[in-house]
Amino acid sequence: MDPTLRLALVAAASAITGGLITGIIAPHIAWGIEKKKQKLAYKRELITRWRDMLGSIIRACNADPNSADYVSRIEEHPSFISLRPQLSSDTYQQLNVLSNEECHKLLIKKVGQIEKRWDLI
Repeated sequence: MDPTLRLALVAAASAITGGLITGIIAPHIAWGIEKKKQKLAYKRELITRWRDMLGSIIRACNADPNSADYVSRIEEHPSFISLRPQLSSDTYQQLNVLSNEECHKLLIKKVGQIEKRWDLI
């Protein structure tokens, strides 16, 4: 085969391969990276919401200790819907036998453990 033709075929094959990588594979990799960033941002947002929820609940309990207990306030809070699946059934059952302060400490600890498990710290 003529060396010039061989060089032209290699160049054409390289151009096609480069085009495929640039056109198909690179966007797929970029999307994977963006998806991971979005998941991390969402998880960080959940942690922030849970901590805000815990802070507002304990402040409300301290301001008016006679109205409702900590667990019922937590269960009624909209952010608890996303935290509940992250808690084991044992932890959830523990909440019903602990004092308000102990429940608060336990949930703060659990949120910290979730944050660590998600590699956010």
